[in-house]
Amino acid sequence: MKLSKFILFGLPLLAGISVSNQLPADDIEIFFSEEILSETEEFQPNVLFIFDSSGSMDDEILTQPPYDPDHDYGGLGDGTIYVHNENYSYRNVSIDPGRNSCKAMTDHMADSPDLPVYAGKRVAEWHESTVEQCTGWWWWRTCETVSVNYWRDVTNSNKTVECRDDAGVHGIDSSSSDRYARDGNNGPYSTSNQINWNQNGITDRRLYVSANYHEYLQANPSEYRRKLDIMKEAGTDLVSNFTGLNFGLMRFNYRNGGYVLHHFSDIEDDRDAIIDKINDIPADDWTPLNETLWEAHRYFKGDSVDYGTSWNRDPAAVTNGYYNSPIGESSCQSNYVVLLTDGTPYEDNGRDNTVSNMTGNSCSHSDDARTSDRTCLDEMAEYMANHDYNETLDGTQSVRTYTIAFDFGYEMELLKTTAEKGEGQYLTASSSEQLKTAFNKIILDILSTSTTFTAPAVSVNAFNRLQHQDSLYFAIFEPNIYPRWHGNIKKYKINTDGDIVGSDDSIAINPDTGYFHSNAISYWSQNTDGNAVKKGGAANELTNSRLVYTVSGDASTNNIVLNSAENIITLDNDTITNEFYGLSDDASQAERDKLIKWILGVDVNDENDNNNTSDASHFMADALHNRPVVVTYSGNSEENTTEDVLFFTSNDGAFHAIDTGNGGELFAFVPQDQLQTQHATYINDPDASKIYGLDGPMTIWREENPDDDDITIDASDGDHVYSYFGMRRGGDNYYAMDVTNTNNPKLMWTIFGGSAGFHDLGQTWSKPVRGRINWSCDGDGENCTTRDVLVFGGGYDTAHDAATTPTSGDTGAAIYMVDALTGQKLWSAGNNDTSEDVHNLDLPMSNSMPGDLTMADMNGDGIDDIIFGVDIQGSVWRIDINSATTSANNLAQGGKIANLAEAGEFRRFYVGPTVSLSQKKGRAPFFVLTFGSGYMAHPKNTAIDDRLYAIFEYSVYGPPKDEDGDVVYTSIDNNDLLDMTSPDSDPADPQTNAPNGFYKDAIDLGEKFMRPALTIDGTSIYTSYLPEGTGEVDTTCGAGYLGGGRLYAMNFVTGKTVLSSQYINLKQPGNPPEVVALFVPDEDGKTSIEFYVGTEKVTDTECEGENCPDGLPTTVKIYRTYWRENQ
Repeated sequence: MKLSKFILFGLPLLAGISVSNQLPADDIEIFFSEEILSETEEFQPNVLFIFDSSGSMDDEILTQPPYDPDHDYGGLGDGTIYVHNENYSYRNVSIDPGRNSCKAMTDHMADSPDLPVYAGKRVAEWHESTVEQCTGWWWWRTCETVSVNYWRDVTNSNKTVECRDDAGVHGIDSSSSDRYARDGNNGPYSTSNQINWNQNGITDRRLYVSANYHEYLQANPSEYRRKLDIMKEAGTDLVSNFTGLNFGLMRFNYRNGGYVLHHFSDIEDDRDAIIDKINDIPADDWTPLNETLWEAHRYFKGDSVDYGTSWNRDPAAVTNGYYNSPIGESSCQSNYVVLLTDGTPYEDNGRDNTVSNMTGNSCSHSDDARTSDRTCLDEMAEYMANHDYNETLDGTQSVRTYTIAFDFGYEMELLKTTAEKGEGQYLTASSSEQLKTAFNKIILDILSTSTTFTAPAVSVNAFNRLQHQDSLYFAIFEPNIYPRWHGNIKKYKINTDGDIVGSDDSIAINPDTGYFHSNAISYWSQNTDGNAVKKGGAANELTNSRLVYTVSGDASTNNIVLNSAENIITLDNDTITNEFYGLSDDASQAERDKLIKWILGVDVNDENDNNNTSDASHFMADALHNRPVVVTYSGNSEENTTEDVLFFTSNDGAFHAIDTGNGGELFAFVPQDQLQTQHATYINDPDASKIYGLDGPMTIWREENPDDDDITIDASDGDHVYSYFGMRRGGDNYYAMDVTNTNNPKLMWTIFGGSAGFHDLGQTWSKPVRGRINWSCDGDGENCTTRDVLVFGGGYDTAHDAATTPTSGDTGAAIYMVDALTGQKLWSAGNNDTSEDVHNLDLPMSNSMPGDLTMADMNGDGIDDIIFGVDIQGSVWRIDINSATTSANNLAQGGKIANLAEAGEFRRFYVGPTVSLSQKKGRAPFFVLTFGSGYMAHPKNTAIDDRLYAIFEYSVYGPPKDEDGDVVYTSIDNNDLLDMTSPDSDPADPQTNAPNGFYKDAIDLGEKFMRPALTIDGTSIYTSYLPEGTGEVDTTCGAGYLGGGRLYAMNFVTGKTVLSSQYINLKQPGNPPEVVALFVPDEDGKTSIEFYVGTEKVTDTECEGENCPDGLPTTVKIYRTYWRENQ
């Protein structure tokens, strides 16, 4: 079983690694499994090497002589191991034999004297330290010293060195029964519970070499050797060092294409045979590069043999005149060609017409071609990178091409373009050491994929409010079982066909996976970044001199100017204390400076392995649940162009502003209480849980002076842009930022959970919803003051992470209303019998309210009238606002309108209701509240039967009243609702069988509804999540670990599906984001609707017959129901 070169969906979760109990309860639970993949050899990549056998390979170049293990280069007999990078550059790190407990390494050195290099392996060093961890802020801050012990990348310490190859075989010594490296206070060894071998810089991109070989590498080139011999030596080294891939080998066939010397086989099982074939390669051919790549194409496809008829080809490669394609057993394998040549193509025009016709790109060959316009090689590579070589398997089985230019002395544009179009890499080499390095880089190029929990950020078109701009922004992240997660923001566009495209206008989404093509190029990126989190995007625009603000003084005050010397993080700003940074009082200046440099974007730990600790790290933390928001600051209506800024928060505790024009970061703001989160992210303590900082949803209030005739934000005109955001699992605060002028941002206010008036505030999951109310009216309800407000639910109580039975007395059992400008609490509702706070509206609330609230103005007077919310155990609350209020205590009245708790089914409701208004001639209007249940803290749970609800609530234009005219809030329960679980159910009718609404049970075991519904044009569209092993989730290549999603669409009143079947299975695995509707103008200016779930465009199969449902909306009539000023 081999997983050495395979990463499952970007996770460093490999066979034999158990999951730490430090993992928090959350929807990220889907990324972790203790199961061991049992059929992992099928995931090994197929790598076909094409080695140059042309006559010029007989030429000599000045290089290092071959290594002689019997010669003393200065280290013979020395047991020290020296650590090199993949390019054989020395890292100035060595391992003394007294601390080396990696028996696999020392055994390899003894068994392989001709090549004493331990490569492609993960090696770690034990580390012990203490840090001061602090919680709270200001006078509530408490600190303690804790031990931080873990395995990390090897340095020049005196601590034990261990390797993954020893796991379960050898520990600190041969006699110990503790044979697994383990982190924490119970480390460094245990009888089980192996560490994550991808943590803290531990990598398999190091080369561990013997002392004698290290000294040999330091010698200057001193000998002329044949290029052919150098290639054979480098190829032999590659085969000797690596495992985890299937190796194939081709050479040129004189002047007629190429042929297979070695049919694909496991490189570890067949080493001797492969090396024998490499050593048999002569130097007596021409250089038919395209013809040979054409033959490789036929080999991967399983077509008939064309050029490859040589007498000494490998007979295992062919059966009855047809190639035995290596593609055929698993769609999980990736396929590559590595083309090495020292010369330009000659005698290479035999398949020009065939390649031109096949690719649709006219091309032709010229001898000695150095550019891609004089050959078909790059067209052939591009075709292979996009062609499906086995249509019977899931996904696209394509072949990527890498090229190595050997001893050219100049940039070989042909080979560079071939690699770019072939979605590989172009490398150069002019010596033995450089050729070995090129091979190492290719084999060590571990490709990881990524995923997203959030819907794309879409900017509303500033010139046509009924259409969206064509730019989309995706927050993506790379999961890890350790605290620090990498994230990125990538920009794409949507064309008039409703498809997402990259900067080259090519379709960016793979229709087979619903996720980015591997060859996609996002905006802001100069090269292909595809589905790789760490490539391209805003992260790679980060510099090593970021502008980062914080607050060095009293963080509880309002309107703090951030662009002042004391609030800018710099090395010499001593007003930001070690305590704020989470450092101990006796921390050294070097330790403090290193942390500050890291915050400012410097790669202080050389995590990119380029031997530079002063360049940019390009690290961006994950925006896991925070959906980025785009704001237009100015624009040109004639040219339909805008200048936009994208705002988002991330789990290292930072608020970011990004220039959407170039992806550059304008600034970041780290609240004072989040500086310790920056420190924790920097430390990346393997014993700690996933880091959460600022992960709550964001609200933007952009407002222009109504007398303006432009769309430019100008503070001098009274315009403003405010941003409001919470923390979700990061904590219990809310923050407000004034970003009217991005050159001079301000912290408007902070609400601290647990402070006076906010004792009931739990983790801040609920999105602040902006509204407007009348305030301080006179006794006649006149002369009111208008107040702009924010309303939000009381948040989440982590007791629900582990609760197995219904709870009461939760933190977060409240509804709050605050002044949007000052953060002052104006009003709240809650249970005064159990709360430390005195709520203005005393209601029997007993459960937390993490979901978003809905606030609405029903009569069009610009003043909001009603609030709806759902608590975590299914109580639905309605609040009616008094527009003639004289004080906070008579601002609102309200009560419970539904109790959906049910004996025997402990359902949780993390998502607030989507509220729609049904108006139909002949019946009274009513609200439709659509929402579902799902245990977000444990999405893999299958013990609960979850439901999707549609509650009908009457009394649209005022509070509900009984026959006597008294306000009465009547609560319904599950028995009052129509069961529409069966697809054959009669439609719900509010006037007959469903006066109070309906519900639908989840179809499959464990299916959950954890995203808000979208209701548009009378259709409610929502997604569900199914954990692994349930429903019809695709299990290809381990996707079953993540589970999968579905999309449902129904008439929002009748509950009948509008799809051609009950649901649509989504292609991308994992917990799907909420549905987004994009209003896309076509070339004629007409607007159509496209529906996206994350990166996946959702389309229904075409229905045939007379009784077809309506289908998803494609166009919609959008009109104003009333006019109001400045809205």
